[in-house]
Formats: sequence, C-alpha cells, structure tokens
Amino acid sequence: MNALQARNNPAAVQPYIDFKRSQAVLEANIDLEQLRRPAGPAANNDAVDLSRPIRDPEQTRIQEMKHANQIAREASDLMRTADEGLGRIEGILTQMREVSQQALNEELGTVELAELDQQFDTMRTEIRQVANQTVQRGQPLINGMFGQQTLPIGAEEDLSLTLMNADIVGLGLTQTEGLTFKGEAVDLDGGVGEGGAPAAFPDEANLQTPESSRQTINRLDIAVGLVNRERSYLGSMQSRIQFTVTDLSTPSQSAERSRVTIENIEFATEAIEVTREQIVTQTSSSVMAQAGGVSQNILQLIQ
Repeated sequence: MNALQARNNPAAVQPYIDFKRSQAVLEANIDLEQLRRPAGPAANNDAVDLSRPIRDPEQTRIQEMKHANQIAREASDLMRTADEGLGRIEGILTQMREVSQQALNEELGTVELAELDQQFDTMRTEIRQVANQTVQRGQPLINGMFGQQTLPIGAEEDLSLTLMNADIVGLGLTQTEGLTFKGEAVDLDGGVGEGGAPAAFPDEANLQTPESSRQTINRLDIAVGLVNRERSYLGSMQSRIQFTVTDLSTPSQSAERSRVTIENIEFATEAIEVTREQIVTQTSSSVMAQAGGVSQNILQLIQ
C-alpha cells in the first residue's frame, strides 16, 4: 500500500504512519552485531566509523593495566628461573666443599688428591654450564650478561632488577685480582662493600695440596654466601612483584567486568528496541492489509 492509497482509506492512515516510522527507525538503527565489535576501523573496510570514538579511554586503561600485569608476571617468572639456577649452583658448591674437606686428610697420597681435584674441576665445569643454561626468553640470567635492567611495571614507577654473575669468575673459583658482587668489592670474610681486605685469588681454586684445599674451602664459603645473598634478594623482589600483580589484577578485572556489564546492557536495550519496532512494522503491515481488504469488499458489494 502506498501513501495515496493510505490517504484514500481512513482505516489505513494510522497503521501506515506507524509502519513508515518503524521502517525509518530500523534502517537508522545499527546492526546488533556491531555492538559486539570494538570501535575503530571495520575488519574488512578501511573506513573508520566516526560515530564511535577511535579509542575508548576506559578500554585503553584496561589494556594498559593488563600489559603491566603481563610484564610483572614475566618478571616473576624470570626471577623464579634465576632462583632455580642459583639453587642448583648452591647444591654444587656444597658438594665441592665436601670434596675439599676430604682433601684436608693428610694421609691422602698424590694420586688420591689428584682424583679429588679432578672431581672438583668437573663440578666447577658444571657450575659454568648451569650459569650459561639459566635462560629466560633467550636472555642469560646469571652468567654476568644480564647486568641491570629496568622493567616497566606498575603505573607510577619502574622496577630496576640487577642479577649477579654466578659463573666461576663471579664466585671467585678462578683467577681474580679482586672479587666483586654487582659492582661492589667482596672482602676475605665474604662481606660486600664493607671495606675489608679484598678477596684476591691469583690461582684457580684447587685441591692439589692441603694448603690450597683450605684456601679453596674459604673461597667456597664466600661463594655460598654470595649465592644466598642473591637468593634472598630475589625472594624480596618476587614478593614486591607479587604485590604489584595483585594490585594490577584486581582493578583490571573489576573494570573489565563493569565494561562487559555495560556492553551487555547496551546490547539488550538495543535488541529490545529493534524487536519492538519489528513488531510494530509487522502489526502495521497486517492492519494495512486488512484495511485494504475492507475497501475491496465494499467495492464488491456496490457492484
């Protein structure tokens, strides 16, 4: 039924008006699926929907928190990997000390000392291997190559992380003029930056003689102390990271839930509006059809 037919049929005027209004609303209404799509360029269209903001500030804030949270978790994994490597090295150092204690036995001959020294050298090689194989995402952690790095964690400040050199050089198990721990001098008592007599070792640690074995035990005690110091540092940093992860996760999850709830409400509201207009359209079409039928019946009666 067109506009002329509706004007000539009083019963169809109001249904026709309702029908055209509903059609206009439905044509102007966005597709319901678009409510589920992110704002910005369409997937298969280079044009930008200017009716929506290109970047939702709330969504941007959520993404930033998620990104910082991901970095914090990666940092926590990195520290856990480093601590596991240091734990293995500490176990090897303990075994080396036990072998060194055996070498103090004055009843041992040259052959026995040579065998113990060979065991000691094998374990020293294992330390180097562990230090080189402790890697996170291709980044060596405890062989002296990590140094100091800054991790952009949190909204206000970054996290500065420094890892020790747990190779045989950093532990003082080879020739060294002055042992250092993260840039600070280590003294013969194992103190770091305390100004004591510097730990200098002109030779590699060995068990060739009782005297060198006693010196090696002292070097091992220093090395174990440095490893324990580093593991304590990693423990405190992991606690700080865990607090950051919790601090970032809670508001991020709350904001995400709020955003999803708002989107669901908007979708439901829009769906109700579209459904209502579809019902009006269908009802109007039915009424106009019935009104048109009445006119035909009257004409038939007149004839």
